[in-house]
Amino acid sequence: MALDELLEAIEDEARCTMGAELERGRGDAARIAAEAEARAVRTRAEALRREQEKLAGELEPELASARLSARREVAEARRRLAARVLQEMERQIPRVVLEERYLETLPRQLEESLTYLGEVPVQVRATPAIAVRLEGIVKTRPRISVESDPSVTAGFRLLTLDGAFVLDATLDAALARRRRELEIEIFRRWGIEHETHVG
Repeated sequence: MALDELLEAIEDEARCTMGAELERGRGDAARIAAEAEARAVRTRAEALRREQEKLAGELEPELASARLSARREVAEARRRLAARVLQEMERQIPRVVLEERYLETLPRQLEESLTYLGEVPVQVRATPAIAVRLEGIVKTRPRISVESDPSVTAGFRLLTLDGAFVLDATLDAALARRRRELEIEIFRRWGIEHETHVG
């Protein structure tokens, strides 16, 4: 083999070897670059997560305070709503005692109230507008007297003659006794979740 041919064969083999090495080098470089980029992405994500956790930790007291404040405002708005509805109910009471549907309940209400007092003499103090109706109900019962009393604005009160016992059967008293129950009913009808307490 001539020297030129030998040199050419060596060059050809070197080119092949270099080409393969170059391809391997390019592949290694691409793999290393991808791994480095993946590491960088993970590092950035980890740093971001730590920063978010740190920020969340720092902000949590403020967020908790804001949530509590919002709950208090909502609870207060609900209370104001219930108060307005109940005030309107109170305002309507003097009118309600004049309605026939209320007047029709008087005999039953009076009988139920009297059961608490036994057979002692009783005075019924009533809203002037219903006093006559009550007198008609008790006219055959001499131990019960009826007195028209302008200070009784919506219904009647029973008093024992010795003053030892007073039973308030007015609508005002009924509304006061059932106030909490009515608040819950107002919330239910308005589709509002009732909260009894906000810390």
